[in-house]
Amino acid sequence: MELTVEQNRASICDLEQHLLTLPQVEIEARHYFIGGLYAREIIIPAGVCLTGAIHLADHLNFVTGDISVQTDAGMVRMTGIQMVVPSLKGIKRAGYTHAETIWTTVHATPATTPEEAERLLVVDSFEQYLEVSQCPL
Repeated sequence: MELTVEQNRASICDLEQHLLTLPQVEIEARHYFIGGLYAREIIIPAGVCLTGAIHLADHLNFVTGDISVQTDAGMVRMTGIQMVVPSLKGIKRAGYTHAETIWTTVHATPATTPEEAERLLVVDSFEQYLEVSQCPL
């Protein structure tokens, strides 16, 4: 049975709430800024289940490793040397790493610090996303 986008999002949010009750894995991010672009790179150890933030703008992802990812489009397993994955605004993902995976997101933004980039590029809930996405920029 295929889930609707709303059901998929709800299941990812439910998973996230459950994961927050479990011991957490510390994943360090590396941040790069150049020419109006911001890249955020994380190395996810094998055997980790995680969720991502809700993005406010379209962006690119570069993925190297082996990870199953639940998205609005359903479950996708990404394996290999490097995959390029376009993401539309409003996306939230959940993933499980079968092997160590490097995930890099690239955004166009005027931000010059990780904190500013986070403030401009992501929100914590779909309610916040709907509020912000309906406001003229």
